[in-house]
Amino acid sequence: MLRQIDCGIKPSWEAEPSLEGLFKTIKEVLFSPSDFFRLMPKGGGIGLPLLFGVINNTLGVFLVSFWGLLLGIKIGLPEPSASWTVLYAILLPVISVVDVFFSSSILHLCLLIVGGGKAGFEATFRVVSYSRASYLWAVLPVLGPFMSSVYMVILYIIGLKEAHAIGNGKAILAVFLPILILAAAFLFIMITLVSLPQKPVDSLAL
Repeated sequence: MLRQIDCGIKPSWEAEPSLEGLFKTIKEVLFSPSDFFRLMPKGGGIGLPLLFGVINNTLGVFLVSFWGLLLGIKIGLPEPSASWTVLYAILLPVISVVDVFFSSSILHLCLLIVGGGKAGFEATFRVVSYSRASYLWAVLPVLGPFMSSVYMVILYIIGLKEAHAIGNGKAILAVFLPILILAAAFLFIMITLVSLPQKPVDSLAL
């Protein structure tokens, strides 16, 4: 259950950072995202939201790996050694931390470009961190990873809209702006390459 504090409605995970609080918050994010992000405090520290994101990210990756091994899905990589598996398990939380910070920074920059970001960077950071609950869809075999990715985009849009009190249009544009920029850059490069004058090939002397 969400618990009220002065600056918003504190997620169960922040009110009770335990396994029970973790799963309550996952349920709140996955099944009541509009209410969750609208009532979520926009400040109060990034430590617990970050930990929530890292835990869910790590669990999601391990679930994908588990189903891959169980179902015999090959992805073109050699079988990992025991030492590599241990190293991967150690590095994954670190990679998750970098991922959350990087994603939050890019998303907030895009928000500022489209005229959003009213509630500040921490609100965006919290949206990104709690949206990592979508990784738990990876508990489903085969379709789980796809569902996780799609649902995370949906959570981003809902979260940014509610946390920053902006319209659907700005939230959607902010989420897809990096893709649009990359597509525009790729198109520009292709047009430039096609429009370059072609040098005639000299005939080979017999």
